[in-house]
This record gives sequence, C-alpha cells and structure tokens, in this order.
Amino acid sequence: MWSKTQINLGRSERMKDKPIIRLWYCKADKKSGKPIVVQDLEKGTINNTDSIEYKNVTVRMKFNNSTGQAKRSGATTILEIYRNDEE
Repeated sequence: MWSKTQINLGRSERMKDKPIIRLWYCKADKKSGKPIVVQDLEKGTINNTDSIEYKNVTVRMKFNNSTGQAKRSGATTILEIYRNDEE
C-alpha cells in the first residue's frame, strides 16, 4: 500500500515554506451551491466557491492535517497551495 504519492509534472519541486491558500470541502455549505472553502492566508480572507483553478503552484494534501476553522467545521483533510519559487 502506498503511504505517499508524488506526481512530478516536470515543474520545479522548489516551493516557498508556507502555503498561500488552504482549501477544504464543507458539507454544511453544499446547499448553498458553494461548498468549497478557500482560505487565502496572504489576504486573511475566507470565501466559498463552487470551483477553483490555480496555475504555477505546488499542491500538497495529507490526511488529518486540518487546523483552525477547517477542523472546527469538521474537515479532516486540507489541500494546501504553495507558490513556486521563481528561478
């Protein structure tokens, strides 16, 4: 069984130390049509949406990595978005 899956799409593996965005699914917001919670750590904002797309970033996801508001809302797994270092 795989404990870690890494997919290399040919882009730089280098990234900044801290995530810039955290994403999670909130079942309670499903009826609103916008169940994806987007926490922008640079701006200090939290918004809901129904879709999201980022380019030139590194994505990290790990089971049971939730903290703060995500954990309080019942999310167990958070998708973290990191800005890639400029080379």
